[in-house]
Amino acid sequence: MSFQAYLDNIKIKTGRTPEDFKKLVEKNFNSTCNPSPSNESKKHPTLTINLKVIMKRISPLLLIVAVFVSCNLNPAANSTGMTNNSGIKDTITYPFKALYSSDLTVPSHPEYAQKVLKVWKLYETKQFDAMKPYYADTVTYDDAHGNHYHGTSEGLLQIARKEMNQLDSLRFDINMWESVHANDKNEDWVNIWCQERNYPKIGHPDTVLMFEQWKLKGGRIYYFNQYFAKLPKSKG
Repeated sequence: MSFQAYLDNIKIKTGRTPEDFKKLVEKNFNSTCNPSPSNESKKHPTLTINLKVIMKRISPLLLIVAVFVSCNLNPAANSTGMTNNSGIKDTITYPFKALYSSDLTVPSHPEYAQKVLKVWKLYETKQFDAMKPYYADTVTYDDAHGNHYHGTSEGLLQIARKEMNQLDSLRFDINMWESVHANDKNEDWVNIWCQERNYPKIGHPDTVLMFEQWKLKGGRIYYFNQYFAKLPKSKG
């Protein structure tokens, strides 16, 4: 857990920020160590000054102690399991191990999800030139039919144009999306679930369930893949 996560944990459990702890320590120290002037302090005026100097030196240490004491109020918070943005610790032992990553932060960068969804909307409305700034110079794409593309973003958009030229129209009904950060790989992904409704110029309209994963670096798309599932046939 990062130091900032410790501080967040303190605030959740105590309602106090580090600055609140510092003020509390200073208040208690001043009330205990700096009472109203006595005959002794009048005889030794440097006593009060030295106490203030000592206070400035030890208050950071007291604050650090307060941090660790507060974090230890909940032993589970010090476990090695990961924490998501809701503050829930994942300490469960699973029957499988993720081949890629299970150390995830969700949501991570909502602005990345916004970018990918903009690309989807531009594709749906055939605005191909407007899509190019969202892609890295070199892009890799694995589609649901087993095709693999690795090349320039312009080459990818040429493929997109050919696909859309076969359709009268296309519509995405988005079911869900999420932005994800793979902590152990330091990667940012956007996952999207939808129903794709396509209306070809020749043939019958078709609807499929679709899932896509988009990987971004520096705010630009450089990899995505795609999965399809056919909708169940209606009876009757």
